[in-house]
Amino acid sequence: MEHQNQILQTLRAPESQARLERIVSQEALNNRAAVGRRVCAEFGFVDARGSVQLAGCLKALNTLHKARRIALPAAMGFSKRSCSTKRRTCRLTGCTR
Repeated sequence: MEHQNQILQTLRAPESQARLERIVSQEALNNRAAVGRRVCAEFGFVDARGSVQLAGCLKALNTLHKARRIALPAAMGFSKRSCSTKRRTCRLTGCTR
């Protein structure tokens, strides 16, 4: 949790705004995950093992988006084709498995 707060504090800093706006505005980054990976690489958000802190970065980006400080690409949403594990029926087609 502490790392997520540090990511958000870093991205909220005035000196980070120009870099963040430049990354978000790139046309090649057409989904939030791509923006998150690019922001992690640009700002060096990695853990002790060297893994990218994508979840914390995406959470911070979403917080800034909700506060209208940046404009992220539209969220993809979830598929409604998943099957229920209790009833064993598909929500969309009504099939039984």
